[in-house]
Amino acid sequence: MSLFDFAAGGGPKQSIENNNHVANSWQWNLTTETELWKNSKLEVGWVALRGIHLNSAVALNNPRPADRLTYINAGLLGNSARQSDLLPFTSALPALIQWNHGGDSVYHSLQVMFHTRISHNSQFQASYTWSKNLSDTTLAYVDTNTGLVDRYNPRAGRGPADFDRRHIFNASFIFNLPALEHQNAFVKGVVGGWEASTIMNFFSGAALRINQSGMDGVCDLDVVTNSAGTTNDCDQNHQVPTDPTTPVRGRFGFFGGNPWGIRDGALYASAPNRDYSQPCHLSGGDRTQWLNPAAFTWNGFHLGGYPNAGPGTCTGPGVAAVDFSVNKNWNLPFHGTRVFGEKSKIQFRLEFFNLLNHPMFRNTNVNFNTNGGIVQNNTYACAAKGVAGATSCSLGNTSFGVANTSSNIGNREIQYALKIIF
Repeated sequence: MSLFDFAAGGGPKQSIENNNHVANSWQWNLTTETELWKNSKLEVGWVALRGIHLNSAVALNNPRPADRLTYINAGLLGNSARQSDLLPFTSALPALIQWNHGGDSVYHSLQVMFHTRISHNSQFQASYTWSKNLSDTTLAYVDTNTGLVDRYNPRAGRGPADFDRRHIFNASFIFNLPALEHQNAFVKGVVGGWEASTIMNFFSGAALRINQSGMDGVCDLDVVTNSAGTTNDCDQNHQVPTDPTTPVRGRFGFFGGNPWGIRDGALYASAPNRDYSQPCHLSGGDRTQWLNPAAFTWNGFHLGGYPNAGPGTCTGPGVAAVDFSVNKNWNLPFHGTRVFGEKSKIQFRLEFFNLLNHPMFRNTNVNFNTNGGIVQNNTYACAAKGVAGATSCSLGNTSFGVANTSSNIGNREIQYALKIIF
């Protein structure tokens, strides 16, 4: 096979940024610890991390921010040539993804740890972290659609990172019952020497990034798409009801697509406004309806602009898991022999995972879409305001905010075992 076996043609799709940037991270911390009393210590620290030139991706073939409203209006008029003129590389080419090192992140945290030992080799340890991790790109898997939201304004996608958890609490406790060495063999064997332990994990939810959002069926009262129309609305009824060949009454048409005016950007380059009068989470009803749909809206959004908040203003489901176990060892009567050795014993274990059977979910649906509403003076309004042909807005994705995938921690699990150790 040679190069001449391939037909000519094709075009550019992706590229690699030509620079010498190398991803690097700077970490610094200030930690102090003190002994509160015998065998007990408290550790407090400030830990920070800065990520510079992180691996990312960006779509190059998008209109400039100043041209995006014009780009949207040209689309309403079906003027693809004008839209192409507003792109850096014309519409004949795709998004032109460029792999780069343009990502940036910063992490700050307060970390507290307490540890103490008590009698019979028992011990207790607890730790708490209060942190914030900001980034302008995903810190998970970087793909062609998960990088920077806008080549002209990367900070439009800056917010809590996709694995930012504001509060993390862990605790573990190991308690050993007295061995009862001075009791008779029956009491010592049945009651003495038991060990109980527990591990508790409580995390707040990870930050969510609303994505793949858009509008559909929006009556746009700013652009005349039907010069033969007779009414200043979006009425789609024909001027002669019995003659479908006559023009429709309304002078205006409908917009559908990305209100940011970005042609082919990252998934997050279409996020709506955040309605701060509404809570992120619903306290009643279906537990799997994690996000409050009313917490996000296109109401008041200016076409070709940016939302009033960055990503990560709401969080996903948290983690609340408690594991518990008890175990006991008995020396075998023939321990110390050549076959079994000095450490031969029989062990009974009873373990509970997710002891409280607390339901936990993940994979929140974050695709926010809206049907209906109107655009007037470049501003979206959810209410139709009596405009003929227009409808008040409704949620286009009825699964938005639903988190009905069970956590990988699972439901309560109980297991017990009897083992011979030698």
